[in-house]
Amino acid sequence: MVRRMGPRLMLLAVGLLTIGLMAAHADSIVTYSGIDSSPSRTNSDAAAGVFTTAAGGVNTIDFEGAPLGSFTSLGLGNGVTLTTGNTGSNTGIQNTEQLLSYNTTLGGSQYFLFTTQFVSYGNSTTATATFNFTTPVDAFGAYITGLCATDYRSELVQLNFSNGSSQAVTINGSPNCGTEFWGFTDSGAQISGITISQNFTQNFDNSTNLWQYGMGIDDVKYHQVPEPASIALLGTGLAGLGVLRRKLGRRV
Repeated sequence: MVRRMGPRLMLLAVGLLTIGLMAAHADSIVTYSGIDSSPSRTNSDAAAGVFTTAAGGVNTIDFEGAPLGSFTSLGLGNGVTLTTGNTGSNTGIQNTEQLLSYNTTLGGSQYFLFTTQFVSYGNSTTATATFNFTTPVDAFGAYITGLCATDYRSELVQLNFSNGSSQAVTINGSPNCGTEFWGFTDSGAQISGITISQNFTQNFDNSTNLWQYGMGIDDVKYHQVPEPASIALLGTGLAGLGVLRRKLGRRV
């Protein structure tokens, strides 16, 4: 979605999702998507439910406890940090609807508004938002608002990620710039960082107006992968229980 200095108008540009992985598991990636053309989230909620089940349970970031306003680095708890780069001045935690981006948390009010810099005709800009995970993850998803299926766009939104080989998923958006849930699972992966990149080229308005692209992100969901040490301890514990059971069995 795009904003200019003056009357409000919408534009769909390109968003890129890049994922830095510690291991390659390209054959196990499964994506999940549900699109709604209005604030009603029937399809997106259904997709989020399927994703959550497939991931084996998830943690959710709803931004409700985050401080309002802009930031360059924000701790989100549970070892997750969100950092931004080259974003618009209105990027940050918001609690009011802006440019068709809005909160998707039931009973909540806050969401992450992610925008690019304002640019003039013929110029390009790239903004980034990176989720860093202290404990690696193998599943990630989020509600995205403000993606328009029909508007003054030159390209559709594309989500790209790499887990040893390049992957790409194209997002068509919703007919009325509504809501979409998009996520993926990559069983066994060790993902330590996920970067959402918005690449925007202003190639449609040759006046002196300045434009930017933006989207709302909320209810981010992810599944943490147990650390190898934790898995080893669990295995040792189970083995110990097996030995104890055998010893007790001999005494009976």
